[in-house]
Amino acid sequence: MAYNTVTQARRQPGTVQLDQKPMVNTAITGLKGDIYNDRVFNQIVLTLTSVPITTVDATTNGNHGSAKLLDFPVGLIKIVGTTASLALLNNDTGIDSDAVGAISIGTTAVANDNATLTTTEADILASNAFTLVSNAASVAAKSSANITALTDSSGGTASDTLAAITGSYVEATIENTVASLAAKINALIAQSSGEIVLSGESTAKDAYLNIAVAAADADAAGVIYVTGTIVITYVNLGDI
Repeated sequence: MAYNTVTQARRQPGTVQLDQKPMVNTAITGLKGDIYNDRVFNQIVLTLTSVPITTVDATTNGNHGSAKLLDFPVGLIKIVGTTASLALLNNDTGIDSDAVGAISIGTTAVANDNATLTTTEADILASNAFTLVSNAASVAAKSSANITALTDSSGGTASDTLAAITGSYVEATIENTVASLAAKINALIAQSSGEIVLSGESTAKDAYLNIAVAAADADAAGVIYVTGTIVITYVNLGDI
């Protein structure tokens, strides 16, 4: 027998209201959500069965469509990671059977000013390209892809202090400076890789599934059906 570990709590400033849960958009046909938590980590498992994404033709800016998946609870939401395993099916003559496009998850619906997915259109799961083959494509994506660390071949010795480089050329000093910069940048990369924090303290953040299709591959409105699973794991850091 399963037990719900979420308990009721009177909310105080700066604390997390433990009974707050994300609200899955039940108005979307074919969308089902399961929510798991252990009082700290929260995981949303979204199952999509032929969820329709209606795209609007923006002529030279391409085709764009969005579906609102859920509302997060109010609070500072730290996304631990997101994965998506999706199958796409184009069922409309407005989009070519071999169209090139991109799919993402963001806190805002896709804009129609270009055929790319950036900033808040893709701040939960970055843009992933797809190419339809006979109207179908698959996407396997994750938010925590490792960032390639810098390779330091300067020959210098890294330290926490950058030495002054005088007017005269001092090769060893420059090598050590490059080594120190590389080490510090790599430390920052390791610290921040995959870390996403959504500022939803006053107004809860949303999650949208966004699709964009290149202008050359679409000449009218269309519909792309999405089937698969999206898993979003997050921590609610509380309100301020």
